[in-house]
Amino acid sequence: MCKVSLMAEVALNYVELRSYQARLSIAQKSLATQTETWQIASWRHGAGLTTQLDEDSPGLIWNRPVPSFPTCRPGWSSPKTGSPYC
Repeated sequence: MCKVSLMAEVALNYVELRSYQARLSIAQKSLATQTETWQIASWRHGAGLTTQLDEDSPGLIWNRPVPSFPTCRPGWSSPKTGSPYC
């Protein structure tokens, strides 16, 4: 019975880890997309194609805390290559 409980706990931890990795990846991609949108709006405003309001709207993302993502995640490894995420 102990082995079954241990195996279940390991499996649950593995699923949680992969879930957190997926959520982190989505958050990083979302932040990159929002940054790119703001840069495009800024360039368009600089070229005189839009108003200041168009530039400021995507920039509102900067008025809230921007997450910092760890560059190295000890113990995490790529499921495809097995190499650590660093």
